[in-house]
Amino acid sequence: MGKEAGRYLFYTFTLSWIFWGGLAILTQFDLLMFGTALSIILFILGGVAPGITEIWLKKKYSSKEEFNSFIRNIKNYKHPLAWYLFTVGLAFAACFLPTLWGGASMENPLYLAFINFPIMIIGGGLEEIGWRGYLQPALQKNGRLSQVRSLWVVFGQYGIYHCGS
Repeated sequence: MGKEAGRYLFYTFTLSWIFWGGLAILTQFDLLMFGTALSIILFILGGVAPGITEIWLKKKYSSKEEFNSFIRNIKNYKHPLAWYLFTVGLAFAACFLPTLWGGASMENPLYLAFINFPIMIIGGGLEEIGWRGYLQPALQKNGRLSQVRSLWVVFGQYGIYHCGS
């Protein structure tokens, strides 16, 4: 694993687990109740740490042109409508089909899904730019790992990362 990938993993895990570990300690000692504004902020900051780390590392270690290209790529929303519909449809199927088939019960009103949808897109998107936008290309740089092998490494690190949440 190269320097870039190791640096990214170190800062991502450290930042995330500081926020989530702090939250766990504060809630376990009854110094903070989960669900309060501060607890939600700590939880969200731990969740967006991969994106924060990647933006910081790109800014610090890339040329100005590379960084600007990276930012333009993040903000690129020009994709075929079919991909957006597929993504929304897949999210709907994963969340609501078990309820419709009687395998789960709906505890919250359906409109909450539409309110939370932009939050999920932004939060998940910030996490994804770190894993797939920084770590995977760093692993594939200079032919170190093939696309499939780097995908499996990212998959494993992503799983370990989510053990903390």
